[in-house]
Amino acid sequence: MADRSKPASRLPAWLVDQQSLAAKASDEFWKIGQAKNRGDDPMTTIYNISDEALEKLGIFKKVEKLQVEVTESQGRPSAIGEQRQFVSVEPDKIRKNEFRDSRPLAKVQKRKASKSPARDSIEPRKASRTLNTGFVPAEMPIAESSKVGAARKPSTSLDRPAAEDRSAKVPKSEAETKYEPKDLPEWLKTINNVTMARELKRPDKERTQALRSLDAFKDCIRRCEDAAAAKKPEAQLEKLFEELRDHVHKAEIVLKGVDKLVVRKTNMLTIQNGLPRIFMGTIDLDYPWDLRADAWQLYLRWHRQDFKTDLLRGIVTRKEKDRASDRIDPEWAKDPLKKIPANYHGQGHLVLGQWWPTQLCAVRDGAHGTPQGGIWGAKGKGAYSIVLSGGGPGYKDRDEGDTIWYSGTDKKEADSSDPTENTQRLIESCDEFPDRPVRVLRSSQLSATNRYRPKYGLRYDGLYRLVEYELLDKSKQEHLFKLVRCENQNPIRCENNAARRPTKYEEEEFLKLKR
Repeated sequence: MADRSKPASRLPAWLVDQQSLAAKASDEFWKIGQAKNRGDDPMTTIYNISDEALEKLGIFKKVEKLQVEVTESQGRPSAIGEQRQFVSVEPDKIRKNEFRDSRPLAKVQKRKASKSPARDSIEPRKASRTLNTGFVPAEMPIAESSKVGAARKPSTSLDRPAAEDRSAKVPKSEAETKYEPKDLPEWLKTINNVTMARELKRPDKERTQALRSLDAFKDCIRRCEDAAAAKKPEAQLEKLFEELRDHVHKAEIVLKGVDKLVVRKTNMLTIQNGLPRIFMGTIDLDYPWDLRADAWQLYLRWHRQDFKTDLLRGIVTRKEKDRASDRIDPEWAKDPLKKIPANYHGQGHLVLGQWWPTQLCAVRDGAHGTPQGGIWGAKGKGAYSIVLSGGGPGYKDRDEGDTIWYSGTDKKEADSSDPTENTQRLIESCDEFPDRPVRVLRSSQLSATNRYRPKYGLRYDGLYRLVEYELLDKSKQEHLFKLVRCENQNPIRCENNAARRPTKYEEEEFLKLKR
């Protein structure tokens, strides 16, 4: 038996050296990992080696530019699942750690994803195709609405370029047309499979037709994606887009029988199988901008349980041709899902080209705030929206598409010292809130020679900025305002092409109201 009173024999020197090296290497690897997670450079933070020394050692080569793969949104090497593109990066930016290895970030994202709660049971677990959920184009097309033909010159001093500090650019958050799907609504989650199966077994001709139509709708989406993935000719893809437009526009206006059970059964609000596949796009396919906008509009309606296709839904109608005595249904106004206020700046929930048969319908959907007046705003906040309708005798309105000259409301009493309330809202927007654009709606009451005039009803044509105004008649407080259409918006949907609004289905339903 060994004598415990004697000290243990010392380890061989070579083994002690190996243990020391292993401990040191383990410590160095741990420090390197910590530095990478912080986004620091291990060579400078751990080993205290300067950039100049690294250059002398030949680690950094002096080149003019390097092509580094980065993401558009975050400016770092692409992590798993992110949209990729290449940009030119100076070597000194690499030395300053502006573009680091993304593997630690990808691991963190993967750990977070594993801890996130499971998706709702009504959504399929796997998508059939990869969605482009995070990529937004770096630049949006600029509207060229009024650049066809020679512009008319108004006989006022407002016919001059806007001041530099009032440039007609929408803030980036407003300019980028980015449609993000919402969480599944609570009313959809409460429908269980047993209840849905029992209700759908009951004979209902309109509901059955709606189910068939929406199945054909989704099949058209699939064929568009397959054609794009297979690199089919452009003409074939355009034909499929036109078919898909018909499905979207029919569902908006003429498809009867759609209700919450039909939407639940067909998964039209889910990312994997429904409308988000259009307005979000896929890696292989980016749908036309007007098709994405109209799909987003339909998605929002169904999301808030607005399934009726009647143009005058939510309106109490009277038997009069001019519809001046119509009013919003009080029951509709009480529904928090359907009541949409109009006291906000910017585009909000609207889409470019959205159309209404009457101004009251635009009020119902939160595009404008008054069924009669042309100016909507609030004291101390400026104007929210205006309606171009020709004004009347004495008004000096001019419409050149991207540039508008708009008359304020005149005072009825002569020698008035203050403008009207509505005119003051426009003055506030111009003087105090030049960074808050106003919504512009065009009416079919405009002159028939106006190329931007909708054929029927009213159409939302985008955001405009009030850049300046002129007092034409002090005794009447007559003001003329100049508005310039904000950049980074798609064209006004007035041309005779596939993007035009109102659509042929909207026109047909509008004419039925006149009978």
